[in-house]
Amino acid sequence: MTGEDDNLNTVASTTAGMISGSMTGKNVHFYSYYPELTLVSATASKTTSGLATTSDVVEGKITFNVKAVGADIYVTTTAGVGVNATSSNSTEKGTDSKSLQSSATTVGSNYIVYSGETKSFTISDTVTPAADGYFGVNFDFFKWNTSSAGATFDWSTATFSTFVDEWKTPTVYLDYRA
Repeated sequence: MTGEDDNLNTVASTTAGMISGSMTGKNVHFYSYYPELTLVSATASKTTSGLATTSDVVEGKITFNVKAVGADIYVTTTAGVGVNATSSNSTEKGTDSKSLQSSATTVGSNYIVYSGETKSFTISDTVTPAADGYFGVNFDFFKWNTSSAGATFDWSTATFSTFVDEWKTPTVYLDYRA
């Protein structure tokens, strides 16, 4: 078994298979198999129609890599179910439209990342405002399993502060027009 200290340095085993010490944190999870997620990019593109009755929109895209460690990793192909992103301005959001793309193989209604492979995922959310304001897109959750049986493990903004602090697009000002 290996571990990492606060500076992300690998901590070596001092006794065959043993690491001693203590941990402090909100939630601690131990997995023998898991997806390793790495943020690639987070972008926001504003579109203005130029029409007096059509609001601006922003398309936020969050691209990340998933490496399957120890087992195949399954993620549903339906945006908002297995992977989700939401508007950064929930009080003034009118509508949004989500999509999910991946370089992973599709098996039934799931993407599969085979053990040892790394595949790219992009969650997109196009937001139309219900009022003027600043809008962007925030990563919300990643649900996965080691079979096609459905999402068993839910990694969300409630359990991973990295998603809240780093996995978000820049914000842009959108004009609402009715």
